[in-house]
Amino acid sequence: MNPELTDVIDLREDTRGEPRIRIAVVEDEPLARAALADLIQHHPDVGLAGQAGSVAEALELVERAQPDVVLCDLFLPDGDACGLTLRLRRLPNPPEVVVATLFATPSAAAACISAGARLCLQKEAPPESMVAACMAAARGDEWAGPGAVRPLARHHLTYLEAQVLAEVASGSTNDDIAERLGYSPNYIKDVLASARERLSAKDRAHAAAMAVALRLVRPSSDGRFAPSIPLTEDATADPVF
Repeated sequence: MNPELTDVIDLREDTRGEPRIRIAVVEDEPLARAALADLIQHHPDVGLAGQAGSVAEALELVERAQPDVVLCDLFLPDGDACGLTLRLRRLPNPPEVVVATLFATPSAAAACISAGARLCLQKEAPPESMVAACMAAARGDEWAGPGAVRPLARHHLTYLEAQVLAEVASGSTNDDIAERLGYSPNYIKDVLASARERLSAKDRAHAAAMAVALRLVRPSSDGRFAPSIPLTEDATADPVF
């Protein structure tokens, strides 16, 4: 048994005499995971169901401990919170999922919530707010307190931006992309700048990684990546610079 999957199941009543809400922490960074676990374990109204550092460990933990809420980082060593949420939703009694990440943009929130997560939170949110958000999720309530990130109503990249990021994820240089798509290298550079801004990414590689994790681009049959955004009239519009 992985030592990170140690259960700390606390079934005592909370301060109001109600059953405690049990939270599982899924975080690959050991110090952050320990801090969240300690916060939950010592909170008067919630209990710690266990800890995990990957998607595989989280699935094992949820099956064994049956938490009410999974508090999960967006990016994990073997996947991401979106993929984990989709798999959890197939369970007979799936837990609610709250995603907490440094990349808590409206784009990330849209991807997580579309996968079935209840909420996306900024990791910089006050610790008490993170616990309160998990409690609200367990009750099926909306949370609009500190740290909550409102998702976009629809996809947040143009089709061209998704095309360019798919090419970046496939290992293409800007010159390669320009030749392949029929644009100038400078225009491709502008498209990438727009995509980075929309995703709050620090560079082109980070933008491509986020596009893959958020399922804005997907693997294709030829071993490369392709846009997963529908080719609709508004999606083909060039970025506005």
